[in-house]
Amino acid sequence: MNIEHVDNVFFKSNLQQLLAKIYTDNKNEASKNDDINILNLLAFPVTSKSLFRDDVWDYTEDVEIAKTMGRNRLIIDFSAYENIPKSIVAELKIVIVYIGIIPKRSQNRRGKSGRTLSTQSITPMVKSWLDFMDYFYNKAGEEYGNAFCREKYSSLIDITYQDYKMFSVGYQKAESTVSHIELVFEWFSLDRIVNTLYSHPPFLPKIEHLSITQIEKKEDDREKIIPDEIFDKVVTISSCLISDFLHKMGLPIKDKTAEKKLELFRNDLPPSVMDISDSDVEYYIGVRLYKKNPDIALVRSKLNTELVGDVRAADLQRPERGTEDIFNYTKLVHDAAIYIIAQFTGMRPSEFTEIRVDKPLTSSFDIPCICSTVHKHRSTSRRLFDDLWVAIPAVEDAMATLVILTRIRNNPFVFSKSETLKFSQEPKTLKNGVCIVIKNYFSEILTSDELNSIDFFPYMMRHTLAYQM
Repeated sequence: MNIEHVDNVFFKSNLQQLLAKIYTDNKNEASKNDDINILNLLAFPVTSKSLFRDDVWDYTEDVEIAKTMGRNRLIIDFSAYENIPKSIVAELKIVIVYIGIIPKRSQNRRGKSGRTLSTQSITPMVKSWLDFMDYFYNKAGEEYGNAFCREKYSSLIDITYQDYKMFSVGYQKAESTVSHIELVFEWFSLDRIVNTLYSHPPFLPKIEHLSITQIEKKEDDREKIIPDEIFDKVVTISSCLISDFLHKMGLPIKDKTAEKKLELFRNDLPPSVMDISDSDVEYYIGVRLYKKNPDIALVRSKLNTELVGDVRAADLQRPERGTEDIFNYTKLVHDAAIYIIAQFTGMRPSEFTEIRVDKPLTSSFDIPCICSTVHKHRSTSRRLFDDLWVAIPAVEDAMATLVILTRIRNNPFVFSKSETLKFSQEPKTLKNGVCIVIKNYFSEILTSDELNSIDFFPYMMRHTLAYQM
């Protein structure tokens, strides 16, 4: 979508015809008698899934966002704001189309580049504005009656300062939401918008002059970091669990500090964990894979037969020994590895959930690094980029551990559901829940008092890393 194409469809005379029709009928629909230009305008595709005339604009197929961000953020349901006249909604729709293609530097925004405002930024602003205008029209309807109100305020150009002040009384929102409302009002002042929609600029209220009550953001009084003594304990236990696992698997250990603590650490492990070997883990992988993929030849091809031999279907269907100990052990080590990576890379949750073990570590200036996709602060959804995160020896060991443990789930994503996938299934990461997994893991290795002293939230590890550095 480019400005020239939009200008051709949203020609001023076409818009005036459309708005005049809506002012009269309060409908955003086409009829047989409509001019072909009006029909083309109403049928204009604003997203891959939505046309201009639709009550719901759905951007979910057009925008790639962080997996931790809800998809509803990208959906605008105009019909949910029942008090707003269709004519005002139509004016807003036109503004939304343009604001997505007008560069920021043309939006009277100081210091902004030639890039456009991203869809994931536009949609929450629009919803905040719609919420305010719905309140405005509800209050105005109580004063004048809904029918008269729709006629009196059929366009934004009809609303005065006194109107805004009178009908905003009692409206309460957080400061961030109020700033969104004011930003959307500013869009209506852009030269291209004014020239397209109006004979002269509409009155655009400054929120501080209205009767809106701005609710101060509640200060987050949670401890932003893991306390030092608990941090030391968790890191030691986690790195030793990982080193012990690699030792059992016969793999090299990069974290020499953790390796030196292993003998002392092993004294605290239960015998059921001490006795687990590399062949036990490989056999357990076979049990899990065969349960979801009853093709013994295919499952066998995925196993290290030097460890499990020429395993048969009957061996995997009826394990000779219980697998509960192995499940609990491998899950504990898996969670330990997740914690170590999250703690010592400083990734945001949205970046962490992108990590896959089938993508090898890369090197930057001879330093091993994990490569993940960064979503935050991207100017457009199409301009995502990869970032490198330094992998210290403990993180290298954690990744090596997960190369093995993710085979149990048949899923290369570091963060995924614990279930095993069929070979035909597409692997997926989990969108959220990193904090919950870390909290559950901590509950396994800390005392109740230690656990209760931590206020868990998604950026806790990131803040702790900055503090420890």
